[in-house]
Amino acid sequence: MAARLRGTIVRLFLKDAIAGFNAPKITVPNGVVLLHQSPISDGVPMISNFALKLETYLRMADIPYENSFVPKMSSKGKIPWIEYNGKRIPDSNFCIAFLNEEFKVTLDDQLSKTEKAISHAIKTMVEENSYWTMVYYRWVDDTPRTSKLFFPKLSQRKRDFFFPIFQRGSKGLLNGHGMGRHKKDEVYSIARKDLQTLSDYLEAKPFVMGQEPTLVDASVFGYLAQVVWQDKHSPQHAAVHSEFNNLIGYCERMKEKYWSDWDEAIAQRKTFHSES
Repeated sequence: MAARLRGTIVRLFLKDAIAGFNAPKITVPNGVVLLHQSPISDGVPMISNFALKLETYLRMADIPYENSFVPKMSSKGKIPWIEYNGKRIPDSNFCIAFLNEEFKVTLDDQLSKTEKAISHAIKTMVEENSYWTMVYYRWVDDTPRTSKLFFPKLSQRKRDFFFPIFQRGSKGLLNGHGMGRHKKDEVYSIARKDLQTLSDYLEAKPFVMGQEPTLVDASVFGYLAQVVWQDKHSPQHAAVHSEFNNLIGYCERMKEKYWSDWDEAIAQRKTFHSES
C-alpha cells in the first residue's frame, strides 16, 4: 500500500514537473545521434556528469548529434541515453561502446594494453566512487540548493513536499552503494583521495593519458567540471582550488578544445527549465 502511494505521488510529481519544461521535441535523420538528457544546467551545460561525459565524447569523436531535452528515461529508467538509426541504447558506457563500433572511433588506438588498463581503472574510480561523493554532497549536504536546481518549475511549497521523497530515494542509492553508510568526514576524505589520485597521475600532462585526449578524458572531465564550476560550495571544490590546481587547468583545456560554446550552451538550456 505504501509503495503504491509513493508511486502515485512520484507520477503526479513527474507530470507536474515535466509539464513545466518547454524544450521542443526533436527528430533526426539516419546517421545522426539523438542524445536524450535533462536540460537542467547552471555552472555547467548539464549537471549530470554522465550526460556531460557523453556529449563531450560525441564532440571528441566528431559524431553528428542533436540533443533532446524533453525529460524521457531510457529502458533502464535513467538518462542520458541515445537513439541512432532506430536503435535505442541506454547507459553512457554502452552508448560509447556502440558508437565506437558504428563510427570506428580511434581515440584510444595509440594506447598500449597497459595504458588502456590504467585508463579503465581511472574511469571506474571516477564513475563508481568519486561520483557517489558528489551525490552525497548534493542530496545530503546541499539540499536547499539541490531542491531549487533540480525542481526549478515547482513552487516552494511543492518542492518542500516532493524533495524529501526524492532525497530518500537518493539516500537509498547511496546506502546501497555503500558511500551513504560512511560518516560525512569519511565521505569527503574519499573524495579528496580520488582528487589527489587524479592530480598525481595527471601531473603536468595536458590530458589524462598524455599529449592527446583519449576516451577517459570524457569521463574525467564530466566529473571534474561539476567540481570546478557547479558545486562551488563543496569540499571537493575547495580541495581542487587549494591543493590540486592542475585539475583546474585540465578542465580549462578540455573546455577550450571541445566546448567553445560553453556559455551559450548553458544559457540555451536554462531557457528550458528556468523559473517562471
